[in-house]
Amino acid sequence: MVESSRIEQVFEKLAELLTVKELKKLAQIFLAKSSELMLASQGPIEGNNCSRTEEISTVLGNLINLARLGTGTFNVNWILDSGASRHVTGASSEFASYTPFPPMHKETIQTADGTAQPIKGVGTVKCTPSITLSSVLYVPSFPVNLVSISALVDHMDCRVTLDRENCLIEDRATGRMLGSGIRRNGLWFLDRSIEKSSCTALSVATSEEEAKVILQHCRLGHLSFDTMCKAFPDMMSKVDKGKLVCDACEYGKHTRASYISRGLRSTLPFLLVHSDVWTSPVVSISGMKYFVTFIDCYSRMTWVYLMRHKNEVFKCFKDFYACIKTQFNTQVRMIRTDNGTEYVNDEFSTFLSAEGILHQTLCPGTPPQNGVAERKNRHLLEIARSLMFTMNVPKFLWSEAVLTATYLINRTPSRVLEMKTPYEMIFGRNEFILPLKVFGCTCFVRDHRPSVGKLDPRAVKCIFVGYSSSQKGYKCWSPSERRLFVSMDVTFRESEPFYGEKTDLSTLFFDLDSPSMDGDCREGENETSVTKDGGDQPRRMEITIGTIPRSMDGPNFTSIGESSNVQSGPVQQQSSIMEVVPNDSVSTQVNDSIGMGFQHKNISKVYTRRKFRSQSDVVETAPVPA
Repeated sequence: MVESSRIEQVFEKLAELLTVKELKKLAQIFLAKSSELMLASQGPIEGNNCSRTEEISTVLGNLINLARLGTGTFNVNWILDSGASRHVTGASSEFASYTPFPPMHKETIQTADGTAQPIKGVGTVKCTPSITLSSVLYVPSFPVNLVSISALVDHMDCRVTLDRENCLIEDRATGRMLGSGIRRNGLWFLDRSIEKSSCTALSVATSEEEAKVILQHCRLGHLSFDTMCKAFPDMMSKVDKGKLVCDACEYGKHTRASYISRGLRSTLPFLLVHSDVWTSPVVSISGMKYFVTFIDCYSRMTWVYLMRHKNEVFKCFKDFYACIKTQFNTQVRMIRTDNGTEYVNDEFSTFLSAEGILHQTLCPGTPPQNGVAERKNRHLLEIARSLMFTMNVPKFLWSEAVLTATYLINRTPSRVLEMKTPYEMIFGRNEFILPLKVFGCTCFVRDHRPSVGKLDPRAVKCIFVGYSSSQKGYKCWSPSERRLFVSMDVTFRESEPFYGEKTDLSTLFFDLDSPSMDGDCREGENETSVTKDGGDQPRRMEITIGTIPRSMDGPNFTSIGESSNVQSGPVQQQSSIMEVVPNDSVSTQVNDSIGMGFQHKNISKVYTRRKFRSQSDVVETAPVPA
């Protein structure tokens, strides 16, 4: 056995020195002279080891394997064998880990021709990135590599499917594809066409670039990857678009079939305005149940108004009409709606007639005639759902998700507009007022209250809920304080959802229709309730950082700056933020709650610091025992 080891070492050295052609020639010479070699090797044999003939055949087989290894085809020659009970290989270079048997080990393997070949050791072989074979026998004289199908099925709990041309190996529990085989010359060969080292390096490099793309995808309100290829060609050129997937988009945007649009547009801005109303199954945190959209047919610019009742549509349209007339020095000429009573009524018709606006309604049962508004509602809800699903945002914040979706859609390219944005069509340029952040992520807002002590926290933990339409600041909702903050002094943790894990989509939301809720769900509770210990306990101070969005019917705009200076006065509405005009949008102070419809004051007001104390207003000290 010592002689065999020495001869094998010589052959391995020859494999390093000689070329493939020379090794093949050497193997042919040894095979041709095998009888003479065996006669010349006659002599005493130590112990009861294998015969000299078996030893010589083992050495010759090892030499043939070395010659075949140099051809570069040995690695792909893993044959799927249903008749083999164990995995077998004759190439030591295939092992990822290997344990040699002691020299006195007598275990052999019987081949198909009935001969017994000695087993030198056992180890682990990584055939493909998904298939790792364990307990692989090392037989140097074995000319091929065999994958035992029975051992593979037992070890990996997989399913092997064969047909006339292909072989498929799948995980039995999940159905995930683990590997495949190719049929050649009546045998099934495991497909190892992708090099393991290059595949690993490529996957690491690709995953980093894909992570950057997915983060930008979330920041842009789950903008489609096709549009991102045109908007960010440098970033998208580094990744394979076919490998980019987003579960939130599947949950939020999945449809039965594509709706083909003709892409017709008006020739002038505000020549035709499309409108529609959407009803929410859940009352928002600001008490809103509906929203109405007004879409300019020329630019596809969208205005969204939140409403508590459907009968507020006429009031919203009057506000929208006055805004267009003042800001753009033009008038709405036609409006196209469905036949809902919120549009078809005497009050609405009288106003349209007085202003000379034509009212186009749909034929009964033909919503495609107002396809622009229908598709816009679908687009808004797709983006809003995706934003909420990504970070497990509760349903009562749907109104903020819709306003954020409107802000993003108005600033993203559209195929109908020849890859221009609605904002660019109206204002001649496209801009984001603030750097984009992931909706629903955890953020920390600077606490500017004068009551904050030197050892108190300097920030309030909030959830990011969008961009302000009247200020250059981020909107952040604090469930613990039940306030909406608008501020620039915000730090974000974009990968950290405020509500639970972002991958937990199966138990995402809870039902808000029930009047009994606990914890952070009770966003609309009356904040002036007495503490549990009784009425003598002092209530905590209340203050608002940032400004309060102006109500649609409020004449004045009032704010508290971040330095707590009270400012008030009329507001000149800027043209750069005209796409979102909330009707009684989210207030910074929750007043009264009627069921789950959180009601708010219609008049904008300044919220100042309030501090309630008990009637005694004395400092309590602990009694000292006598």
